Amino acid sequence: MKTNAHSSEKENAKGLNINKPAYAIMTAIGVIYLILKDWSTASIMISLALVFDPFDVSIKWTNRPLWQRAWLILHLIFSLSLLTYSFIAK
Repeated sequence: MKTNAHSSEKENAKGLNINKPAYAIMTAIGVIYLILKDWSTASIMISLALVFDPFDVSIKWTNRPLWQRAWLILHLIFSLSLLTYSFIAK
């Protein structure tokens, strides 16, 4: 009986997960600001998108697939580069 309640809670937690849509929205807003050439706002939005981890947050960093870790690291490098450029451009 405990396993059914536990799996039910786990399914509910997955159903309430807003990380993927929030990550996509924040990244899309950042890209829109990139197109508009508002570098500082774009860097902020793209950096804040990392708060919403789009992958399964219950998996530890070391147990994640290499492509997920690479994606998040590249996203971080891009956002830091954009932030640096926004400081230099002003």
